[in-house]
Order: sequence, then C-alpha cells, then structure tokens
Amino acid sequence: MKGIVAGNSAFAIDLHRELACKEGNLFHSPFSVSTALSMTYAGARGNTAREMAEVLHLPADPHEAMGELVADLNARKLRKRWRDDPNAGKKPFELVIANALWGQQDYPFVEQFVELTQQRYGAGLIALDFRGDLETSRQKINGWVEEKTNDKIKEPIQEGDLTPDVRLVLTNAIYFKSAWDEPFEERCTREETFYLASGKKADVKMMHRTSYFESKDAGDFDIVKLPYQGNEASMVLMIPKKADGLAAIESRLTAKALDEWLGALKTDFIALGLPRFKYSSRFVLNEVLQVLGMTDAFVFPDADFKAMSPTGELYIGFVITQSFVDVNEDGTEAAAATVGFLSFGIVPATPRSVTADKPFLFLIRDEKTGSILFVGRVADPRG
Repeated sequence: MKGIVAGNSAFAIDLHRELACKEGNLFHSPFSVSTALSMTYAGARGNTAREMAEVLHLPADPHEAMGELVADLNARKLRKRWRDDPNAGKKPFELVIANALWGQQDYPFVEQFVELTQQRYGAGLIALDFRGDLETSRQKINGWVEEKTNDKIKEPIQEGDLTPDVRLVLTNAIYFKSAWDEPFEERCTREETFYLASGKKADVKMMHRTSYFESKDAGDFDIVKLPYQGNEASMVLMIPKKADGLAAIESRLTAKALDEWLGALKTDFIALGLPRFKYSSRFVLNEVLQVLGMTDAFVFPDADFKAMSPTGELYIGFVITQSFVDVNEDGTEAAAATVGFLSFGIVPATPRSVTADKPFLFLIRDEKTGSILFVGRVADPRG
C-alpha cells in the first residue's frame, strides 16, 4: 500500500506539472487517472508496459495493492468521537471513482485480463461498435459516466472525439464532496477583493473562520490544512503572498518537497479567509502522458496490449478526465465535532491572518493513506 501511495503521489506531481502550463483554473484527479491507467497496464506487455510503469511509478505487481486502496476508500466509515455520536457509521466523504475500458466489439479479449480488472478494480471491459455506430458508442460512454457521478460530470466524450479507427477508449471521472470538520459560518462570509495574477481585481465571496489549523509559513507562501469531517481527508492550501507567486510554488512542487512541507506543519491559531469556488475541468491527456514518456500505448502498431487481446491491434485512443469541485461554507453535511478541539488550548490574543485572496494551489488528500485524490489551482474563484 505504501509503495502504491508513493508512486501515485509522484505521478500526481508529474501530471500537475504538465497541466500547470495551462492558464486559469484547473482541477484534476491524479488518483483516478492512476487507477484507470493501472487497470490498462494489466493488459500491457513489453515496452508498452515498461513505459506505463515508469510514468505511473508502479511497483512490479500493483493490482492487489491498488484494489485494496480503492476498496479502503470506498468502505471508510466515521468512528464514534463521543457517546451517542449521530455521525458514527456515516461515510466521512462521498467519493465516486468511475473508470472503464471501452473496446471494439467482436475483439477477443484475454479472460485473465477481464477477470483481474473486475476483481481488483471493480470495473471491466465494455464492448462498443466504434466502426459502425460512433454516436451510440459516445452516448453510452457519456451516460455511464454521468450515472456513476450523480450527473455532476456531463459529456466527457464530446462530438468529434471518437473516430472509426479507435479500438480502445479509456475514460475516468471522479466526484468528491464532504463536510468540513468545522464549518465556516455563513454570517462571516462577505464580499472581498481577490487579486488576480494579471494585476486585475475581482469581487468574490470570502468565507472566514478563526480556529486552530495545521500550518506553516514557508516564506513566500503559507500552507494551511483544513480537515474534512472526521479528519479522514483534508484540503491542503498553498497560498502565495504575492498575486503572481503561484507559478513559483508550482515550479518547486515535487513529491519530496510536498512530504517535507507537510511534515513541517505545526498547529497554529489562524484567522483564515477562503473564497467560495465551484467549477469543473476536462482534459484529454494523450499528449501529456506521451510527454511524460508513455508513447507506445497510443501508437499502432507499437502498442503492445497482447495480455488484453491476442490480436495485437489494440491501442489507447483517448485518455479523458473530467472533475468537479464545489467549496462552500458547509460541504455536504454540517459538522459539529470541533468544539472539544478548541477547548484544549488557550486562545492567543491575536490569531495569525492567512487569506487566500490571490491565485492559490490546493490538494485534497486522504489522511489515513496519504493518497492525493485531487490537485487544483484557483486562478479566479468566479470560475
């Protein structure tokens, strides 16, 4: 499990570094991409498998550990924190990971591959007729993704994405929502200025909460960790002190640096300002993955998926990821679990002020395993 989490984290940083070249807001789930591509890796051999393993930072046999990690996240329950805790037994967060392989019908697929994907990943290969009916195939893929994500992810496969020569499509979508462990009070939300990297200003709804947070003053930026309900997951904010300082943070972000930053967090009393934001992002990852070194999988006849199908004719046509994030005062549920925490310390006379009033980076992590579930950049909270 530790090896899988470490590999997923390294891939998460690599993926974000490539996506960060794009301007504006972005949000993606490297965890979902890792899961879906690991499933595809089960059908790869030769140089195709070697490239995929290197890009994804996979150990020799990742499938059992990856399956256990996904199952652990899906089965997570809140423990009792006090007698007659009404939240005990509830899920600490809603996490829907939708991934599937869509192959051209009438192709022979290796039985061991189909069994492995179903057993370890809870998903398998679905046959469609890309040659004869592209539009029906597109609608089926989109309908499946929309259903799995409670209609939050709309039309990941757009018109023109599919062509008759496609033999394999890999789709992944993820939806996450959770209550904060301690909510922001809506009466404290007020309209304030957000300083854009361009030098312009925007009026946004800024939420406020003064409490104890794990944090670090890293010189040119602040790190603040906000726990979700039950402290099972958290949002890690990286807030630059200058409006144009986000690029410098992203350029320094590595898996090792992130571990060091998180390891240096200390509990501090902070007056935190965080804007509301809600948006979705969609990426076709073919080019990004090829830049990272996964080239053969996308090229016929170089792609070697003979462990998936003995025909030797399969290759990856598209890797498309679409994610949705909604950050507000409450989350999915109101949380009432932090009064005891505040009572343990002596409240300082003056809290340290940290306000996300300029473009910032955020991660959503699973606290138990350390898995990075999402990476996002808020360039403009208005979307």
